[in-house]
Amino acid sequence: MKNFKNSKAVKIATGLLGLALSAMMIAPAIASAMDTLTSSYVFTKTLKMGTTGQEVWNLQKVLNMSADTQVAASGAGSPGLETKYFGKATKAAVIKWQNKYAADVLTPAGLTTGTGLIGPMSRAKLNMMSSVVMSSNYTPGCTSATGFSPTTGQACAVVTTTTTTGPVSTVPGCTTSTGFS
Repeated sequence: MKNFKNSKAVKIATGLLGLALSAMMIAPAIASAMDTLTSSYVFTKTLKMGTTGQEVWNLQKVLNMSADTQVAASGAGSPGLETKYFGKATKAAVIKWQNKYAADVLTPAGLTTGTGLIGPMSRAKLNMMSSVVMSSNYTPGCTSATGFSPTTGQACAVVTTTTTTGPVSTVPGCTTSTGFS
């Protein structure tokens, strides 16, 4: 048994096992150090209570990108559990979203409060917002969100950058969501 413990094969196997375990422990940290979320949706339909389909699912995804317009905190409709059904929770979230972007979606239509209906003005705003890239990185020199950077001396934290890549139009002949065809 003593010769088995000291054998070259056991030492190599133990080393490989240790390396594999280390990789499994480090992989989540690396993945969270550079987390990129990209979404690109095109909305073409009027969406309202009772509507079903992929555009409702996409709408819930967009609504869930902001804590103040989430469809639900948990369960059906919550982030990661979006559905293809436009029900009461989706309508309530749409109203919050419309009120948040009132200058773009309500005021031009002569409205002062959200309706919960995704019509032309709301679709235009959603399509303008539709291509967003969010990246999260740690403070330069950091490998986690704790401690201080050895290169900059700053506190380690997650730094998030959001980039919107511009308006998208679903109207033939238009290249933006504003103006005329």
